[in-house]
Amino acid sequence: MSFGQGKDSKVYAHGTDATPYLSSASLSKEVDTADSTCFGSDDKWGLAGLRDAMLALEGMFDSGLPPDDGLGSAGSIYSFYPQGDAVDAVAHAGGVGKHIVADLVSAESDPDVGEATPFSMEIQSDAGSEQAESLHDGSVTETASDVEEYVNDVSMSVNGGSAYIHVLSKTGGTNITGEIEHSDNHVDWSSLVAFTAQTAQGTAERKAIVGTIKQYVRAKWTLGAGGSWKFNIALHRA
Repeated sequence: MSFGQGKDSKVYAHGTDATPYLSSASLSKEVDTADSTCFGSDDKWGLAGLRDAMLALEGMFDSGLPPDDGLGSAGSIYSFYPQGDAVDAVAHAGGVGKHIVADLVSAESDPDVGEATPFSMEIQSDAGSEQAESLHDGSVTETASDVEEYVNDVSMSVNGGSAYIHVLSKTGGTNITGEIEHSDNHVDWSSLVAFTAQTAQGTAERKAIVGTIKQYVRAKWTLGAGGSWKFNIALHRA
């Protein structure tokens, strides 16, 4: 077990690192239930229904990142890491976060003379939330094609999952193609999922994965014409 402080949290909003603007983030989840209790029952029964997830963000307003235009386009991908997204090369583990595909439902800024101007946002998920493990730290700059240290998830899984990428910054170069590889022995690797090649920062993508995901996983990236890039890659096992 490892505890951490809130100061280490990170939030990525569809290819934008929103972390420097935020002071609070919370994710709530719920499932609707329909009462299905019938005569003769001593206990109340319910049928699980629609899933919902809401991400609430609060921070300091900055003209470089308007809360409604900078973060709120429909169908955006948001990733919230309560303890950061670093990959521990010794423990072979990545930071765990909650990831949603969602729409902005409210944004508010309420300035007060003599105080820093705050803003708040509520983002509602289109399909619940997924817990995913970071395979590449979004604060690390990469200047050449390479692979990240592997993550050991203890055992394989067979129900598929999903993969996420946020392209956070770009200087030079032409494009980046992110990928996740998996292995049974962390020696022999094969491709699990490849993201669409991205040519600009401020982009994000979610890819569905079907079938088996092997025990060991790692991020891989290919840079066109070099450049300097920052990006986050994460894997969710269903």
